[in-house]
Amino acid sequence: HPFFFNFADIILLPYYHHFLSNNEYKAYHKKAVYFPFAVADDIVKIEDNSIKKERVVISGSISSHYTFRQALVNFSKNSPYLDYLSHPGYSSLSHNIIGMNYYKHLSGYLAAISTSANKPLNYPVMKYFEVPGCKVVPLFENNFYLNDLGFQKNKHFIEINFDNYKKIINPKLLSD
Repeated sequence: HPFFFNFADIILLPYYHHFLSNNEYKAYHKKAVYFPFAVADDIVKIEDNSIKKERVVISGSISSHYTFRQALVNFSKNSPYLDYLSHPGYSSLSHNIIGMNYYKHLSGYLAAISTSANKPLNYPVMKYFEVPGCKVVPLFENNFYLNDLGFQKNKHFIEINFDNYKKIINPKLLSD
C-alpha cells in the first residue's frame, strides 16, 4: 500500500519510469530513485562454459502480459534451434532449474532471449542482466530503459522483435 512510502526517505526502484507514470504514487515521486537491477554475485562465479549447445533458450512466464514471449514459445514448438524453459512457479515448483541451477542452465546455450511485458509494463526484467552475466549472446526485446542502463543495440545485445525473430534465432548467424 502506498501509505508505507510515508516512512521512507528514498524509494529505490528498478521500475522507476513505471512508478513515475502511475498517478497513485504521485505524492512519492520526489522520493523515487532509479535503482536498476544488476548482475547477481552468483552469476559472476560461474565458469565460462565453452561447450555450448548450438541453440537459443527463452524462459519465464507466458502470461497474457508477455505477448512477444508467447509468440516465441509457440515458435519453439517447431523450431530446431529454440528451447523453452517454463517458469517454475512460486510455491510448488514444477522444476528445480532456479538460482544457480538456472544460471548454469543458461550458460550452456549459445544465446538466450530476454523479453519484457507489454506496455505499460515494458521494463527490463532481471533476465536482461542474467543473460549477459551467463556469458551467452543476449537477444533482447528492446525498450527505452535499455538505453538508460547503458545497453547499446548491436554492441551489448542483438535486438529481437516480432519482425526479425525467425531470422535471428539461427545458431549459424549467432556464432559470428
